[in-house]
Parts: sequence; C-alpha cells; structure tokens
Amino acid sequence: MKIHKNIIPVFLFLAAIISGCKKDESTHDLYELNKIELDDTSAVTTILQFDTLKITPIIKQSIPVPDSELSYLWKIRNVDGYSDTATLATTRNLNLSIGIKKGDYRLVYQVTDKKTGVMVMKYFPLIVTDRLGSGWLILEDKNNVGDMSVILPTDTVFRNVYSELNRNKP
Repeated sequence: MKIHKNIIPVFLFLAAIISGCKKDESTHDLYELNKIELDDTSAVTTILQFDTLKITPIIKQSIPVPDSELSYLWKIRNVDGYSDTATLATTRNLNLSIGIKKGDYRLVYQVTDKKTGVMVMKYFPLIVTDRLGSGWLILEDKNNVGDMSVILPTDTVFRNVYSELNRNKP
C-alpha cells in the first residue's frame, strides 16, 4: 500500500514535465498592432452658444490604414463628472453647431481600428459661453407648441432657443 502512495506523486510529476515539453504553437497568429496617435492644433477652448465648432484632428498611425477601416466617435460631457455623456458625431472631423447650455465641458474624441479593436481617446476642454446675454426675447407658437427666439442687438435671430437648450423637456 505504501508503494502506491509514493508512485502517484511520481507519476503526476512526470506527467507535468512531459506536458511542459509540448511545442507551443500559440504565437503563430500574432501580428503588429496599429499604434494610433491623435494631435490637434485647431481645437478651440471657448465657443459661443450656437456657434459652429470645427475640429480637424491629425491622426498618425504606425501602420497606415484607410479611413474606412477606422471608426470615429465624438462625445461631450459636463466637467462635473456626474452628467451623462452625449454623442455628438461619428465622423472623422467635427463640424457641428453647439446648442447646449453654457458651462465647462469635456469633448472626447475616440478612434478605433475596426480590425484590431485598438482604441485611442483624446480629450479637449471646452467652455461654452452665453451668446444670448442681451437682446429681445420673442415668444413663438408653432403647431400649438410654444418656443422662444432671441433677436440680438446686431439683428441676428436665433430661433427655437428653448427647445434647442432643453431637448428632453416639453
């Protein structure tokens, strides 16, 4: 009986050594990843409400792939860290009218290589300042729904101000 107790650990040890000598073939499917770097000198840090924000980031790649093989995502979030993130665009460049409340925000630009799943993000600080500080407030009625417009002293008209700034409210 004592012989059987001593032989079992020996067999387990030999099995571990033999299985450890098996050729490793798991590295044959490895390939170099595309390293993506984002840079931008055109990003603004302050913008007036309802102005068009244009950002054209420079994308550097270690293995250049066409734009069709990359996915893009622009998001915005209030700097307080507690608000939800809103998607602005899914395009390479951002060219969008910023119709949000005044405040401090963080733009997030995300580029993902569709083939490898490698993702890189860049943050842009953004301060939205109040454009509608002075002017004439006009109440409008469209299809029995009220809204507000503003006429600035420069005769510039901003229509649907309330509904643009409060999209989730009646």
